[in-house]
Amino acid sequence: MEQSFPPIKIPSLQVDDEILESIAKQRGFDKGFAKVLYSQLLAQINEFEKILNPEEEVAAYLASFGKEMIIQIEEISFKDPYFIIFEGQVNGSPVRLVQHVSQINVLFTSINIKELNRPARRLGFVPDNTGESRSK
Repeated sequence: MEQSFPPIKIPSLQVDDEILESIAKQRGFDKGFAKVLYSQLLAQINEFEKILNPEEEVAAYLASFGKEMIIQIEEISFKDPYFIIFEGQVNGSPVRLVQHVSQINVLFTSINIKELNRPARRLGFVPDNTGESRSK
């Protein structure tokens, strides 16, 4: 004998856009998406730049390539979900470093730019909300 059950009614759930945005943002933090790391890097750079002298700008040790290497950061961008991209110069040559978010370790340092005959840049680049950046 087959038993029959009445259909189950699931109440509709109304969720406003603000709640959905908050959930999406939290998921980004939970998963370590590149956009989240990108915004945190910008905040850390801003904090570090507060201690620099007027003739100094931020530079960074970004990765170990078997020798000491400092990159003069000109742009930082990201490619979700997992890549942070640093562009700049090392000893006057252009470089691009693409790193997975799980490998990011950045040691900020300063470089003196007197010989470049220009004022020091703060933040060194102009970020926007997409992770794309353009040099100042």
